[in-house]
Amino acid sequence: MTAAHIVVMAWTADRSTATDGGTVSSVIACSALLLADRDVLSTAPGGVAFVHLDVDDARLRSRVAHRAEHFTPVALLDSQLAALEPLTPEEDGVTLSSSGGVEEPVAAARAALGA
Repeated sequence: MTAAHIVVMAWTADRSTATDGGTVSSVIACSALLLADRDVLSTAPGGVAFVHLDVDDARLRSRVAHRAEHFTPVALLDSQLAALEPLTPEEDGVTLSSSGGVEEPVAAARAALGA
């Protein structure tokens, strides 16, 4: 079990006790969320939908290289990409292109998920 898996399980448990019958909406961002972690997240009350942002390699490297004050250097990108597990057809979610700014994929995700 990975450290990320433990964090995901704790978040899911916290969320299930925090709802008190109401609705809780959350957004979680992760550069390489494993299928096992998504499986745990999928058990959260109210359901979970995933958005996978697909970015071409050159653009992704440029984005990471130009981040200010970010803890992940470009040198770690290859290992992140190797660990990436894209969404499966069985998962509730959508894969979107992220070739532009932030607004376009956010609008596409909201439309695809009915939000």
